[in-house]
Amino acid sequence: MLSPPAVVTCDFHTFINDKNSERFFLEFLAGETKMNIYQSIYDFWVMCHKYQSTFGHSSPEEASKLAHQIIRTYVTHEVDRDYQINYPFSAASSHYIDESLCDIRGILSEQTLTKLLDTLNKNTGLSANLFEKAQLEVEDYLRNFVYPYFIKSDHYKQYTMAHIHS
Repeated sequence: MLSPPAVVTCDFHTFINDKNSERFFLEFLAGETKMNIYQSIYDFWVMCHKYQSTFGHSSPEEASKLAHQIIRTYVTHEVDRDYQINYPFSAASSHYIDESLCDIRGILSEQTLTKLLDTLNKNTGLSANLFEKAQLEVEDYLRNFVYPYFIKSDHYKQYTMAHIHS
């Protein structure tokens, strides 16, 4: 667990790479009515990382299926129920996906969005770095807009106070 000074001063990446801190951040996203839309945005970021880290370790068919599912679920909002049974997303994100509350399309650049949609529509461009630019764009959004809001929240103040008093 991060120490209180580190919690107060750390950047998004340091904070999110700590499992306890990440859990607390996710609780914040799920619990704040105004913030629950960002749960799916965060899930997209995590799934991009998962795709990149598993690309060379799975069959081309599995990689293609995962890539297409990420694009359908988070970019075009088409949810494949059979795929979710075999490769479930978090329970929290499935609610938001079903409601089509996330809008990755508003965060991604036109170039990145075109690349992802072309991959889906033409079944081309499958590579380990397929989601690299999308992940970076979403990470910038989380770091620059969502994380600062979290840092100023009562939820975060409670988190840091719990560390100070423990």
